[in-house]
Amino acid sequence: MQKIVPHLWFDQNIRDAADFYASVFPHAHAVNGFSNPETGEEVTAEVNIDGYRIALINGGPYATPNPSISFFLNFDPAQRSDAEGDLKRVWNDLTADGEVLMELGEYPFSKLYGWVTDRFGFSWQLMLTNPDNAPRPFILPSLMFCGAAQGKATEAVDFYTELFNDAALGNRVTYGAMGAAPDKNSPDSIPQLSDVAFSDFQLAEQWFAAMDSGVAQPFSFTPGVSLMLMVKDQAELDRYWDALSANPEAEQCGWLEDKYRLSWQIAPQNLPELLSRPQGFENMLKMKKLIIDEF
Repeated sequence: MQKIVPHLWFDQNIRDAADFYASVFPHAHAVNGFSNPETGEEVTAEVNIDGYRIALINGGPYATPNPSISFFLNFDPAQRSDAEGDLKRVWNDLTADGEVLMELGEYPFSKLYGWVTDRFGFSWQLMLTNPDNAPRPFILPSLMFCGAAQGKATEAVDFYTELFNDAALGNRVTYGAMGAAPDKNSPDSIPQLSDVAFSDFQLAEQWFAAMDSGVAQPFSFTPGVSLMLMVKDQAELDRYWDALSANPEAEQCGWLEDKYRLSWQIAPQNLPELLSRPQGFENMLKMKKLIIDEF
């Protein structure tokens, strides 16, 4: 079971987005989500991409995504007969009405790589994976620490891997190790030698990536992309909530912000059943931390 499910925030257009993603990604299909039992309005939908779940939420005009959270797409020649062709096909679809952040081409770390923001504002990094390296899943969320969180990638990854069960650190490469040369005349230059150029890690046996931005950015994490952590009972919910929540003003309907301003949703595994109860959805709207017995 996928314990951590990324949620993408939309303003009333999740059905168009779900159908688009299902048509773009290999081995993907859209899945119906939750509808408000009172109004029938579609609140969530899901896209299953090569076995990986991403949820879409109709949250209204209150949050927008940015490149601080993107999704790596690893096209591995050891696992795909035409990895390069698959990558280029997905790239062409995502760039249609989107914005290219890094042009598709050869880089020191990959023969073929590109970074794009799609037509809905969500960011994807497409990479032809080196088959000599340890395999990684096709899709994994990538956290870019920038703005107020600049330089916090090492601290944050260590915090998350200590908190979660079945967690582990994979690779960690600093800008200094890559030969970066910050401005010696500016103590606030970005990046610092100790900043992380790339790291990957596991939480609940799922892979994530992290980095510190190599340049100053005018943005940081927003609820535009959040991570929903599914827990088995109230005790587990309380444990993660107490450890992660760092901004009381952001607590609502199971949502919280951690000390790096990354948004999480902490929810029981049987949330769909709880929401289907009479007044279940309305009861959730009254809560900050979810209390299972109060649904």
